[in-house]
Amino acid sequence: MENTVDLKEAVPHIVCMPFPGQGHITPMLTLAKLLHNRGFYITFVHTDFSYRRSLRSLSPVGHSATFRFETIPDGLPPPESPDDFPHVIQLCVSTSIHSLSPFRDLVTRLNNSPDVPPVTCIISDATMSFTLDVSQELGIPNIFFWTVNAFTLMCYLHFSRIRNLASQLRQGKLRVSLLVKTLRRHLETCISFQMMDSYVYTNI
Repeated sequence: MENTVDLKEAVPHIVCMPFPGQGHITPMLTLAKLLHNRGFYITFVHTDFSYRRSLRSLSPVGHSATFRFETIPDGLPPPESPDDFPHVIQLCVSTSIHSLSPFRDLVTRLNNSPDVPPVTCIISDATMSFTLDVSQELGIPNIFFWTVNAFTLMCYLHFSRIRNLASQLRQGKLRVSLLVKTLRRHLETCISFQMMDSYVYTNI
């Protein structure tokens, strides 16, 4: 049996906080499993609703005293059906407003618990920026983990420019071919331009 004192002194403890969507939870859980296999103590945090969905859809981690799940509220009312999922904008706004305090309370409780090692790092989805406030308050390092593809990341980084170009396109001031050429220049060469062409024609 593991000695509690030795565990608290020797094992680094990572708290993982994904955005509560399946495409964000799955890669974060994969990362958490890899870190756990390397000897890290893991606390994986769901919102209440995403945890219930994950119980039905994700493969189990297996019983382990050093891999635990916790939940915090997302601030949204309970869904009418287990298959309902809140609009992503609603979810983003609600978690940014309502999840900070519960997350702070959770990390504080973990740090004060005699049964787990103190939290040494937080890995959070880049969209869950409220975790940075908790990290700064408690002096805990925070790593933002981007869970979607590189093309989407580049679009986010250049969103203001893309929005202005899309507005010009809708107003008839810009041709699609020129829009793609401009996007190529701004998004550089690290992504598939064939993918970009398809994205522009189908989504803008």
